[in-house]
Amino acid sequence: MNTNGKIQLYIVPRIAAWLILGIFIGYLSFSILPAWTWWVAMGVLTLVACFVKRPIANSVLLMVAVMCLGGGVVSMRLSKLNRSFLPHDNVYHAVIATQPVERGKVVRCELLVLDEKENYRIQAAILRDTITGRYRHISVGDGIEFYSHVEPFPVSQNADSHFNYYSWLQRQGVVGQVFINHLSWRKLSLDISSLSLLQRVRLSMLRFRERLVGQLADSGLEGQQQAIVAAMALGDKSALSKSTREAFSITGASHVLALSGLHLGIIYFLGTFLIRRRKWNTPFQIVSLAAIWAYAILVGLSPSVVRSATMLTVYGLLSIVHRTQRPLNALAIAAVIMLLYNPLMLWDVGFQMSFMAILGIFVFYQPLFHLFGQLHNPLVRLLWGMVCMSISAQMGVFPLIIYYFGRFSCYFFLTNFIAIPAVYVVLCCALAFFLFSFIPVVRAFFALVLQTVVGWLLAVLEWFSSIPSASIDHINITPLQVLMIYGLIGCLYGIIYYLHKGYVQAGLRRNR
Repeated sequence: MNTNGKIQLYIVPRIAAWLILGIFIGYLSFSILPAWTWWVAMGVLTLVACFVKRPIANSVLLMVAVMCLGGGVVSMRLSKLNRSFLPHDNVYHAVIATQPVERGKVVRCELLVLDEKENYRIQAAILRDTITGRYRHISVGDGIEFYSHVEPFPVSQNADSHFNYYSWLQRQGVVGQVFINHLSWRKLSLDISSLSLLQRVRLSMLRFRERLVGQLADSGLEGQQQAIVAAMALGDKSALSKSTREAFSITGASHVLALSGLHLGIIYFLGTFLIRRRKWNTPFQIVSLAAIWAYAILVGLSPSVVRSATMLTVYGLLSIVHRTQRPLNALAIAAVIMLLYNPLMLWDVGFQMSFMAILGIFVFYQPLFHLFGQLHNPLVRLLWGMVCMSISAQMGVFPLIIYYFGRFSCYFFLTNFIAIPAVYVVLCCALAFFLFSFIPVVRAFFALVLQTVVGWLLAVLEWFSSIPSASIDHINITPLQVLMIYGLIGCLYGIIYYLHKGYVQAGLRRNR
């Protein structure tokens, strides 16, 4: 009975592991094995498994079939990315899919090209016209007509970094790039009925988000204070300066600028663990998940937010149905859903860091939170919960940060103890600011609070970043070393778990 229970408990993680293996093999063998071979193999293995009576053999056949499923979906995805473009200039009609951002002499944005066969996304650099300033009048959701040559991405990458920007764009579904002369485009009203419902909703929400960013600008928030509030509350990081990004990066607080697993996880899990009454579980889960998805739609359904919301939704629904929280199953189900939708997420830095941040919270939060026994003071519980949340998430992601960005922040514990409460204040005040924007006095009050909190946070982080040895840079480690670091983290978890278990048993003996 126990054995069957254990098998049932770990069946979803096993499916996820075999799916990931199939995606990895299919990616490596894409030029050799076409997609149909994977589908045929999956069908044959599934059919054979229906007639095999031995449980072990049946399980192996089904798991290999899942592996073939992974190979098939990644082969299909890769075939869509290998798009051929016309070798000469041509007229294109497209919708601006991201807010245009000035970068030097050009304006960069993402375009959704409307094609008779299939719409596709490209990265665009539009040359700025400083005389007429036409580029200032285009925004996300606008249609344009341009005459230029669309070309594929280069295959080279920075040898000093494990992060390939062009490969990252391709994994997001962007298939090419284009440079547009300032005389070769014009704004145009286009019929976007060929776009999917999700794409149209996303464009509408991004337009709405730009109006909210405009309200922040009109409130008196200026410069990097406005940029930080827009990043924390609305997920718009386009106005962040290089020096601000560097200050957050050196101090290990970059994650508070990105709406991702850690961001939504803090909101969801602190409330979940601070409210422990069983009778409130179902309504709290429903309200929390509804709020998370409403927020995800508001910020434009960016990939990182959708990933995080999906993970939390699976976890919340399992909590409602089973009344017991099995985080490994929740993460595995979320991973299967997202990898079937886009198998190339497996190589995406954002996917890996979101996944590992939430896994770190799942694994480390409760043992750390209860390490010193029951905390009865609500303020102490809240502060200690924030500390545990920061440590848990960092334990999950710091090996990846070192691998991809070659940096380890030495003061991440202290800075996150400051930055995470600031996120809560910014989110609450920004929500109140937008809800009561029609009342000038209330709006001015919350704008002042936002300005004070963000200004103080930026000053503190800049001070920490100026301390000698605030970060260790230019670290170069291999994937094997990343796995070894995670092995050490696993050993640390074992120590914390047994310390907590021993504390609980000692408490039970005292009570007896």
